[in-house]
Amino acid sequence: GGLAVAVAESCFSYGGETFGATLTLESTLRNDTLLFGETQSRIVVSFPEERIDEIEDLAMAFPVDFSLIGKVGGSHYTINVNGKEVVKQEINIIKEIWKTSLGNYAGQVT
Repeated sequence: GGLAVAVAESCFSYGGETFGATLTLESTLRNDTLLFGETQSRIVVSFPEERIDEIEDLAMAFPVDFSLIGKVGGSHYTINVNGKEVVKQEINIIKEIWKTSLGNYAGQVT
């Protein structure tokens, strides 16, 4: 779970299309905590760049923090933390692993 999985799932859950994404994060947390921690009360929203002001105003109307963490596009899923690339993989490979990993673990995928 966590942020990394939530964003990855959103990359391949839109009407069958698959999109890559690049996240640029700054944090004092350890990478595993930042990327996979199940911190409550986070919302990940994808929206067209031209709607940034509208989305930020909406967030501020409900006193919640608003942060831009990346961009959607391309064929790779890339995560940069504190200026260092920590994840870079083709999104289709991530999608296939996501779809089959539990079945593989349970011995149900050949």
